[in-house]
Amino acid sequence: MGLFSGKSKVTTENFCTDFYNQWIFSQDIGNIDPWKVMCETSYKMIADIDPTLKQVDFSTFLYELRAIRIEVFATVWGHQVNEKLSLEQSEFTKHYLEEREDGNIWESMGNYNQAIARATMGGFPKGSRRERAHITYMNLTRADFFDKWIELGYDGEAVARVGNRLGSYKAWRAGKGNVFLAFELTRQLECEELDDEARLGMITIIHGFYEGALEAMKKVKII
Repeated sequence: MGLFSGKSKVTTENFCTDFYNQWIFSQDIGNIDPWKVMCETSYKMIADIDPTLKQVDFSTFLYELRAIRIEVFATVWGHQVNEKLSLEQSEFTKHYLEEREDGNIWESMGNYNQAIARATMGGFPKGSRRERAHITYMNLTRADFFDKWIELGYDGEAVARVGNRLGSYKAWRAGKGNVFLAFELTRQLECEELDDEARLGMITIIHGFYEGALEAMKKVKII
């Protein structure tokens, strides 16, 4: 390795700002909105499989996909950094959206944050002692996490969002995270009757969001 080899260092604020501005709230390129084009492609792909999606207004689909992508980004972030940096990211995202006057997106992210929390609770026989013990353990872990960081002065909503993602790495490895998010997406779009193949299309899109964020993060060292 060369003397100056290694990952470039970047702060939470700078990395998140660049990622959001480039991939989620990107500027038009030659009168073309890259985010809108991506959403249109995804919408058409799923609607071609199951026309039920055509009952959903495209602007609603675009909005929900944006909320879910930011929540997935935050989940990837939590899988790659420590608790303190996860909290910095959560607080920054809330303020970033508020400054853009997009606080409603922050609120909508909460639905997907809860879905991620639910994904961490499965994996055991329904109603079994192991399931009950795991749920109790996760609830206590999240409560302790919340109390610890609230006492240190962090924003309550931001702390709760990070707490709900605790334990989600294993759920993602097991393929549950994007499945739970896809079901929550159809619930928010009010098209829960979407067939399995179309839902798989949504799962694939969400998986792409995860892999894209992970690839970007692996190129740098967050400080």
